[in-house]
Amino acid sequence: MTIPFDITLPQVNVLASTMAYRESGDPQAPVALFLHGNPTSSYIYRNILPLVAPVAHCIAPDLIGFGQSGKPGIEYALRRSCAVPRCFPSTKPASLQAFVIAQDWGTGLAFHLAARRPEFVRGLAFMEFIRPIPSWDDLPAKGAEIFKKFRTPGVGEEMILEKNMFVEQMLPAATVRKLTDEEMSVYRAPFPTPQSRRPTWRFTE
Repeated sequence: MTIPFDITLPQVNVLASTMAYRESGDPQAPVALFLHGNPTSSYIYRNILPLVAPVAHCIAPDLIGFGQSGKPGIEYALRRSCAVPRCFPSTKPASLQAFVIAQDWGTGLAFHLAARRPEFVRGLAFMEFIRPIPSWDDLPAKGAEIFKKFRTPGVGEEMILEKNMFVEQMLPAATVRKLTDEEMSVYRAPFPTPQSRRPTWRFTE
């Protein structure tokens, strides 16, 4: 089964590349910005947006390097992803504010965004959050072991770039229910080659 994506998303120009996004709800309503994690995309919010749309202007971008967004030759790191407010339609005023909903690696981005642009973030809801880890001792032993491997030259590249570990192993393992073949196909679609998987690898640094 090969399903590249569930729908074709609109895109805007960001960081000399393109950023895709899902949008629903009343453009005049308060903005709700949904940020995904690694290695997912806005697809993870596909069933949530319709529930929030009656009370908010929902926007869920595919972070640069993920989903249907472009993969420019940049340093893929959370701080570079703070371009996400640019994904709003150009009709939005510069004083735009948003309620930010974030999951997984997206929480690190949300916290960074709130610290750098507190005037932008009206409220913050997060789940499965990523926080600064002072030392390996602050992680569970199994988590510390695997992330040390991710950061070991040659080993991390083999695990993430060659074996696509984030999509093939970590995503299914972190999901309570079994992902369907269709869902896995959509999650695999942005990462068909080792080069295309670099964003999932660089986010671990």
